[in-house]
Amino acid sequence: MAEQLNNSYIHIENLSKSFGFNKVLDGINLQFEKGDIVALFGPNGAGKTTLIRILSTIIKGDEGSISISGFDIKNEVQNIRNELGLLSHENFLYQNLTVSENLIFFAKLYKIKNHEESISKKLNSIGIYSKRNELVRNLSSGMKQRVSVVRTLIHDPNIVLLDEPFVGLDIEGCEYLLQILSDLKKENKTIIVTTHDLKLGLHECNKVIVISNGKIRLNESIENIDVSCFEGTYKSLIANRIIP
Repeated sequence: MAEQLNNSYIHIENLSKSFGFNKVLDGINLQFEKGDIVALFGPNGAGKTTLIRILSTIIKGDEGSISISGFDIKNEVQNIRNELGLLSHENFLYQNLTVSENLIFFAKLYKIKNHEESISKKLNSIGIYSKRNELVRNLSSGMKQRVSVVRTLIHDPNIVLLDEPFVGLDIEGCEYLLQILSDLKKENKTIIVTTHDLKLGLHECNKVIVISNGKIRLNESIENIDVSCFEGTYKSLIANRIIP
């Protein structure tokens, strides 16, 4: 393992990213510790997905540095990918394979032993074990999202990046996912969740971040936030008003 670059599990320093003339991230500085559950809020176009895509090594930042679990994101990409589980707007599922066939494929990709038992447990944990033999193409969008959650966690990653994980889920699906987040929290996993649903996002987190126009507007422990009036705080932050 590479020499630890800093004391934080995830360390982001002066990160910037532009697409053409549009600066999506503007000098972002963030630090997360092992076991942090982070709720990342922001309006459409704020830079949330871009940040997740950079952390997951799908795209590169233009400026700044990132270390994840002691690895430099510029030079040790594969080591970082081994640490990560990513749920993105793309489900990465093969439509003409069954749910089980998809998950077996990804389990073998990660060289997971005894994957049958692991897959069964994970399917049960999100309430879709009964769908294991159905073709993915025949599933609803919400059911596909549940399968994608299992795919994300199939290799028991230490860092879980969830970009809008509640999209398409019904009430039952959201409850299953919140329980999974609670279980991951007990396992000391580091999780970053982007969502527009303030209530669901705040449910299990210990840190809250608000990003708008590519800049961090709030980076605070949940203990220092009045959850009951957070919606008003959030609206003021993204409107660039100062909260006393």
